[in-house]
Amino acid sequence: MRGEWDALLAASDAATAFLSYPWVESWRDVFGGAGTPLVLLCRSDAGVIRGIAPLFICTVAPLRLLRAVRFIGDLRSESGNLDVIAERGYEAIVVDAVLTALEGMRDLWDLLELRHVARESCALGHLRAGAMERGWLIEERSSPHLIIDLASSWEAVLARMSRNGRKAATHTDRNLPSAGVVESRHCERREDLPYFFDALFRLHTERWTARGELGNLRDPERRAFYQRLALRFLECGQLDFDLLELNGTPVAAHFGFRYATTYYQLESGFDPRYARFRTGVGLTGRVIRRVIADGIAHYDFLEGDEPYRLRWSPRISRYVHLRMARPRTRGARYVTAMQAGARWRNAVRERYPRLWGLAQRARGRTSAS
Repeated sequence: MRGEWDALLAASDAATAFLSYPWVESWRDVFGGAGTPLVLLCRSDAGVIRGIAPLFICTVAPLRLLRAVRFIGDLRSESGNLDVIAERGYEAIVVDAVLTALEGMRDLWDLLELRHVARESCALGHLRAGAMERGWLIEERSSPHLIIDLASSWEAVLARMSRNGRKAATHTDRNLPSAGVVESRHCERREDLPYFFDALFRLHTERWTARGELGNLRDPERRAFYQRLALRFLECGQLDFDLLELNGTPVAAHFGFRYATTYYQLESGFDPRYARFRTGVGLTGRVIRRVIADGIAHYDFLEGDEPYRLRWSPRISRYVHLRMARPRTRGARYVTAMQAGARWRNAVRERYPRLWGLAQRARGRTSAS
C-alpha cells in the first residue's frame, strides 16, 4: 500500500519524513521484532483511505508488565513529528474512528502512549478531546522543539541572530583555513555511504566521550536503522548527509534529510580536537546556505534546546507527549502514579531549582552510562 500511503501523507497536514513509507519501512526492518504492528486504516464508505494510524504494541516499564500502544518509530525515541495521518479536513473523523477502534481492542493494550507529536498538529486537540469524552485518564508533558524559519539568503539568516551568534556561525570559515585545506562533502552516491557513516559514528562518539557521556549512536540497532534509512532516502532524493574535512580528514558530520520544504537534522558529530574552530556550527552554516539555495524553508533541529541550537535564534515550539489509559485498569493506575510523580517533580523544581539542575545532570550521565 505504499502508493496509497504516500498519497494520503501528501494530502495531510501531518506530512513529515517520519511518517513517510521509507521511514516506516526502514524502522520495521530493524525494530519491528520488538512489538506487534497495529496499523489502523480509516476508509470511507466508498473504500477511499481517509486516515492511517501507524501504531504498534510493545511492553514497557514497570517490569515490562504494561502493554503500550505507540506510534511506529517510537521504540527508543528514534523519531520526531509523529502523528495520526489524516486527509486534510478529516482529522476529527479519523481520530474518533481510531480511538473507537482501540476501545474495541481493550484486551490488547493497557496504555496509549502517543509521543513526539508537534504542538501544531491538527489531530492533537481531537486526541485530547476524544480521550476525555471516553473518560480516559490523561497525562501530558512536553519538550522543546526548535526550528529555524529560513530567510531568502544566508545574510538574512545571520541578520536575525545576535552579535555573538553571528560570530560563532562564521567562526569556522574565518579561522579553520589557517589549519589547512578545508572542504565540504555532500553524499550523492551509494558507494560513498560507508565512508560518510564511518566518519559520523567516529565523530559522534568522540564528541560525547569528550563530555564524559555516551551518545545515541552507541546503539548498534540505531546505527543499522540509519544505514537502511540513508539508502532509501538517497534513492528517493531525500538524503542530506554532509562532512566537513580538514586536509582530507572529516572533522564534522551532519546526518539529515529533507521532506517537502523542511530539512531535518537527525545526528551530528565533530572532532573535539578542533573544538576551538567550532566545526559543528560551521558545518551547520554551510548546510543552511546549501538548502536555502535549494528552496528549503525550514531547518528542523527536532527535540532539544541545547545552547548551540539556540544561537541560531530559532522558533521555539514544543513536542507533546500524551499518555492515556481507560479507567480502572493497570494502565490507569500507572498514569495516576505518573501524574503524582509529575506534581512532586514540579514542586521540587520550583522550590529547589539549583538542586534540581544538579540532579538532572547526574541523571543524564547515569542514563548515558
